[in-house]
This record gives sequence, structure tokens and C-alpha cells, in this order.
Amino acid sequence: MPLGDENLPSTPERGRTQRQLVPFLTSCPRPTLQRDSHVNTPYSSRIAEAQSAYAVVGCGGNGSAIAAGLPYLHQALLAYGHPEGVHVTLLDPDVISPTNCVRQPFSQSEIGLYKSVFLANRLNLFWSLD
Repeated sequence: MPLGDENLPSTPERGRTQRQLVPFLTSCPRPTLQRDSHVNTPYSSRIAEAQSAYAVVGCGGNGSAIAAGLPYLHQALLAYGHPEGVHVTLLDPDVISPTNCVRQPFSQSEIGLYKSVFLANRLNLFWSLD
């Protein structure tokens, strides 16, 4: 039997019916994490073995700050026994210009280089990553 609006009170200003919303957190079951015998982490094996891939779109002020924080996540996952860590793709067709050097983490010697390529090379070199 479908639920209808006939038993709900109507609002006087619009003549429509009001619906009571169920709070989201109370309607969803809470996930439980299990400890596996072969993995020394509090995560289930499905979570610990899942590949983590991220795409950062834009390598300007915000994108470069996000990209600079992802190696910390990568190192933390490896420390907890994740087999691969994080795979990151940086996307930005823009090149570094003199105005970028004022408000973004680029210098005058990098003008004319692609932001995504230079940022990926800088982070990989600093963190000794692939």
C-alpha cells in the first residue's frame, strides 16, 4: 500500500502537506570494523586491500594544497599495512605564469611549465615516490 499525504496536516500558507523527515544518522546502520587475524590493523581486509585513487582537478592555490597533503595519507596507509597506498592524478591544463608566483607555491624559475606536471614531479621527488 503506497504512502500518501492524505493523513498529514497541511500548511496554511501554501496549502501543501508537511512531511516529517527521519534523521539520516538514525536511519542508517553504523558500520562495524572487524580485526582480521592476518592484518595487524583495526580495519577489515576489504578496506585494507582496497585501492585508494584520487584525482585533484586544478593545481593552483587550493589544488596544490590538497595535493601536498595526500603524501601524508599515502605514508599513513602504508604504515598501517595497506599494500599500495594512494594513487593520485593531478589535472590542470594551465601553465605557471608570473601572477601565479605571488599567490601559489611556484617560483619565477618555473614560469612556462605545466602546473600539474611540475607539482607532481616536485612531490614525487620530495617524498621519493614513483
